Amino acid sequence: MADVQGASNEVYTIARYLFAWDPAHAESTTAYDLAAEADPERLERLGDLRRKYQKHGEWYIHVRENGDARALRELPDDVPASDVVDITLDVGSATPLQDRLRAIAHSLRSSPIDPNALLMAGLTDDILAACRPDNSERLFAEIRRDAWSEVLGMMGAGADATLILQHAHGFLNEVQQRVPGLRNGPGGDGKLIASLLALQALILAAAKHAWSPGDEAVSLIESISYIAAPSPVPLHVVVQGLCERMIRKSRIDVVSGVADTLKAQGDAHIAQALDADARGFYPPLYASMAYELAVVLIGKAAARSSKIRTTRSAGRSSPTTPRSARCGPSLRWASRSET
Repeated sequence: MADVQGASNEVYTIARYLFAWDPAHAESTTAYDLAAEADPERLERLGDLRRKYQKHGEWYIHVRENGDARALRELPDDVPASDVVDITLDVGSATPLQDRLRAIAHSLRSSPIDPNALLMAGLTDDILAACRPDNSERLFAEIRRDAWSEVLGMMGAGADATLILQHAHGFLNEVQQRVPGLRNGPGGDGKLIASLLALQALILAAAKHAWSPGDEAVSLIESISYIAAPSPVPLHVVVQGLCERMIRKSRIDVVSGVADTLKAQGDAHIAQALDADARGFYPPLYASMAYELAVVLIGKAAARSSKIRTTRSAGRSSPTTPRSARCGPSLRWASRSET
């Protein structure tokens, strides 16, 4: 008879790792670690990598003398070829984590007389289905359809501000209600959940600052129309675009407030984890990650927007107070974090 409890613990441990950011990242990292373990002398052959730029696929890792490291999407122009070490491992399309989940599901089904084993096998199948590369795209398509059917589709004659507010807030509540199921299933990765958290918070915060119900309705419709517009762009990029759009409208205070609120919510989950026993430690810690990632998404959008504005204003006199200093602490922290 299968050890259902042991299998359950392993399945959810693997799932949390798969969905912390996204399954593709978790799989490539695990495959890379397994490939490195298979060749333990490889690092010795590479020599001292401090002060070098290590090429990992399309990324570069710069390791300083003190051991600190930073990730770079592009190699700086002044870096000589002698300072670049390609340590990319070809792991192909390996999926060791999902392979293990499939093996566990198969083992659980070998005990057909145990209903708990069959139930756990079905839940494992659901987790594997959520690992599909198009999972986030499919869920985003559902949200777009809901936006049109519940909010944008009812625009027209007789759609007054009160009715618009009712439908718009109902839609945003439904977005929020998706989060627990996606997290606890798990049925969605951290990047997806973080995007939903940021999306709802940004839209509501912008509308909250409206002067009248009519202005609030206009704000909500503009934001919901932006995310519902047909586009191949993934959800997290759309959310960052929404953030940059708000900053262009001089609403950096609103964006900063959203970042601070999300950071505080993530910190509250971490505090809950630290106060829990060993059994209750991981659920709130896992939940906190999406809030931290949401702040990073917003911070990166703010950093890009600031860079564009700085470029456009080149040659003009700089303001006395740096832009980063006018942002909240969470936004300054997130703008220095890598997504």
